[in-house]
Amino acid sequence: MDHDSRMALAQELLPPGRESHTAGVVKMAAELAQRYGVDVDRAETAALFHDIFRYLGERAEAFLPESGIKPEDYPNANLLHGPLAAAYLQQKLGITDREVLDAVWYHTTGRPGMGLLEKILFVADKCEEGRRYPGVETLREAARQDLDQCVLLILRQSMAHLKEKGEAADPMTEAAIRYLEKRRNEGLTSENMAQYAARVLYDRKGEDIDIIHVADMTIIADYLVLATGNTTVQVKALCDELMEKMEEAGAKRFRVEGYGPGRWIVCDYGDVLVHIFHREEREFYNLERLWSDGANLRHYEG
Repeated sequence: MDHDSRMALAQELLPPGRESHTAGVVKMAAELAQRYGVDVDRAETAALFHDIFRYLGERAEAFLPESGIKPEDYPNANLLHGPLAAAYLQQKLGITDREVLDAVWYHTTGRPGMGLLEKILFVADKCEEGRRYPGVETLREAARQDLDQCVLLILRQSMAHLKEKGEAADPMTEAAIRYLEKRRNEGLTSENMAQYAARVLYDRKGEDIDIIHVADMTIIADYLVLATGNTTVQVKALCDELMEKMEEAGAKRFRVEGYGPGRWIVCDYGDVLVHIFHREEREFYNLERLWSDGANLRHYEG
């Protein structure tokens, strides 16, 4: 099916009111596909048809008996439209691409072991340019830097939202969160943790950020990360951002010292110690002189 045929068919199948959202999902899915090396046509196909049964309706009700899907498996009817759309694409439109079908099927709940195309559609559906809710800009930025992290953030937000409403989360969503958290914890080496901490501080406008490898010099840590703020307010803001982002990444924080005065805050992540200084303290204590031999220090510049 060529591009024009797909567009015409999608316009015919989409329920009224979903055209703008779908166009936004197609646009973002194509952008993410290019960024992460996925075939753009496949991403656009999944995006075009993911919401054809969003409001269920007569066509969905007519197709449901032959779809093979049991409505009783979906106590929350809002979660039925993805599986139903995937079944329709396969049975009625002859689409057999398993990755496209899976992306459409799980675009609402996510699942453990999502493929790249699944993640792209999942994120694009939640973050396309027409979405307006607190934190969506942060999610869009995350989508272009770390797709897994973005998926995990969206899943956690979904869980929190359901909890606020007093509704039960879908078991597939819960399983997806556990899977991603486990994967991220397994990959969170001390080096990766130090790099990530430096990036967080850099993005929050921290200055003079250095990463010092000290594993051969002491048993207290593998890496020191140093950063500077020009005021105590900025030092605390850097610390707040660091703690939030590191927690989201699955890094366990053991202690925080010096937050009250805000002149020199130490965040202990086990193998990584992050020191956030007021400029005067940074110059006075000069940890670089104590711990750097010249070869083990890298100045972080983004």
